[in-house]
Amino acid sequence: MRISLKPSAGFLLPVLAAMTLATVACSEGVEGTPSATQSPSSAATEPGQAVVDTSSLDPCTMMTPADLTEYGTFLPGTSENKGGARGCSWVKSVQTASEKGIVIGVGVRDSQGVKDANDVGGGLQPVTVNGREAVQIPDASGCILALGVGARSRVDLTIAADEAEKGCQIATKVAQTVVEPKLPKG
Repeated sequence: MRISLKPSAGFLLPVLAAMTLATVACSEGVEGTPSATQSPSSAATEPGQAVVDTSSLDPCTMMTPADLTEYGTFLPGTSENKGGARGCSWVKSVQTASEKGIVIGVGVRDSQGVKDANDVGGGLQPVTVNGREAVQIPDASGCILALGVGARSRVDLTIAADEAEKGCQIATKVAQTVVEPKLPKG
């Protein structure tokens, strides 16, 4: 007997949505060659917010499949860099065609703060996570929770699920208990 495993639409939809959310919510639409024209001392920062170096943050060490067991069994994180972020994603292992898939991603943005987040159609909702400035960005296929790390950097927690409300609930809980406590204060 031969068993063929084909990804179902219920699995592929969240994966494709995660890729779309990560790219759309994070692109600035600016083309060209980057160049340093401003000295660090003259760079603008917001009052009360320091510049925090996020270059040493590894998104694949921010969580493990064990951190996500409440939502199912997840495969180990896979590193991916896209849309201006260093990222890692965890895919829920789907056992049946009727089971809903979830993809959870973490993206570190070294030069884009919370105020640089883009609306992907569901609005930008300012929130706080464990006292940290954040913005929730819902979409029909999930949610992004952008956590501020200083004035000019952030960590995005992207949840591709079957609906925005569910995605934002998962993002908030994972951010509060797993991701935010690992971020530098700024």
